[in-house]
Amino acid sequence: MIRIGSLRRRLFLWNTLVLTVSLIGLGFTIHLVVLSDLTKQSDAHLLVAADTAASLATAVLSQDAKTASQANDLIRKVHSGMGGSSQESAQIPGMDARSIDSRIKIFNPDGQLLFREWFKSRINDQPYDKESLQTALGGTPEFRSIQVGGDRFRLLSKPVLQDGNVRLVVQVAQSEAQTELGVQQVDHALLHMVPIAIVVAGLGGLFVSGASLRPVKRMVAAVRKIDAQNLGQRLTVEPDKELAELGTAFNLVLERLDSSFESQKRFIQDASHELRTPLTALKVNTSVALSGPPSLEEYRTALVGADRASDRMMRLVSDLLFLSRTDAKEIPLEMERVSVTESAEAVVEALGAQAKQKGVDLCQRILEDLSVFADRFLLDRLLTNLVVNALSSTSAGGKVSVMAARNDAIVEILVSDTGIGIPAEHLEHVFERFYRVDSSRTRNDGGTGLGLSICRSICEAHGGSIEISSRLNEGTTVKVSLRA
Repeated sequence: MIRIGSLRRRLFLWNTLVLTVSLIGLGFTIHLVVLSDLTKQSDAHLLVAADTAASLATAVLSQDAKTASQANDLIRKVHSGMGGSSQESAQIPGMDARSIDSRIKIFNPDGQLLFREWFKSRINDQPYDKESLQTALGGTPEFRSIQVGGDRFRLLSKPVLQDGNVRLVVQVAQSEAQTELGVQQVDHALLHMVPIAIVVAGLGGLFVSGASLRPVKRMVAAVRKIDAQNLGQRLTVEPDKELAELGTAFNLVLERLDSSFESQKRFIQDASHELRTPLTALKVNTSVALSGPPSLEEYRTALVGADRASDRMMRLVSDLLFLSRTDAKEIPLEMERVSVTESAEAVVEALGAQAKQKGVDLCQRILEDLSVFADRFLLDRLLTNLVVNALSSTSAGGKVSVMAARNDAIVEILVSDTGIGIPAEHLEHVFERFYRVDSSRTRNDGGTGLGLSICRSICEAHGGSIEISSRLNEGTTVKVSLRA
């Protein structure tokens, strides 16, 4: 396939091709219309000539001596090349010698040529066209084009009826040279005009396409100036509807890219910051242990600190790896029917000691046995993260509840606490990675800032959703919706 580089060139070629085909079709239509019109004019002339000849022949056959004499005299003058004066034509009302030419033949019902003496030796006894004569003898007039001696003629075979019977058949033939000449003149004019029209329209189309694509070039130039350092820059939206849609769509892409780059940048900064804390602790403890001959207790303290730092780094790396695999949709889900009631009971039991230590009342209130189609391990991790997050924001004397209910084909799991709540301006960001409402409190509790991000990833992997609502100093509720 031939590839045409530029859009402008393709538009030019397609427009020129369509215009060429259209003009050729228009020219062909004009050719047919002119041919049809000239043929109709020729047929009308033949009809007048046939009617005149039939009237003359009928007058002669009626043995009207005066009319017959006038007819014979008129016919002779016509075919001898003298023509007929207006005075002679007026002697036979409705008959005009100019409508008769030398290509008239009149036949009787037996197909024999009549009035030979009118034409002398100028014609033969044979009809111009036998099939047409037979059609006329059947009582039906017929027009057709014939070939005689290398020339084309238009032929009318017209029956003359009397009392419902064919009395005579008049055949009138007229050269189609004038018709062909008229059509040739029109074709000649079209052959000169169509190429000129194509060239002019093509150049005009090239100019128009260039003008139409000029805004696109401006957009391309603006796009080329955008890089990772100025993703906040936006394209100027053109007034044309199509280009406006393109510019708006591209600006939306830029906005998403800008947001993605900012998130990635913030993620790298946060991850580096999170890793720096345990690495610093690890470095300090190992440096202390190596600084001199320590006691056994000092060795133990240093190793415990290093172990805790290692644990935190392992949790952080594990969470980051999990999020990376869920982003790439590489988490293998072992889907099965899982009881939400049992999972909630297991999580509450596992975290009961931690809640008791903080003085928080942790309970599950699921009144019926509900189940969902999910990965058991990931569902447990989801509930664990939500309960741990609720415990971390709830002070002593507070309460954390795990509830669930069925809503049509969806099971809704709610984890509520009576903690400090989340300010409204933070709610839309809490599922972002490393986002903390109170960074100091969360770091002291050993969190990585990835818990809610992991919860959202697990919900999305199961085709579910997660929502959060909160009132400051009243508490927070997280709702998870999964397919039953």
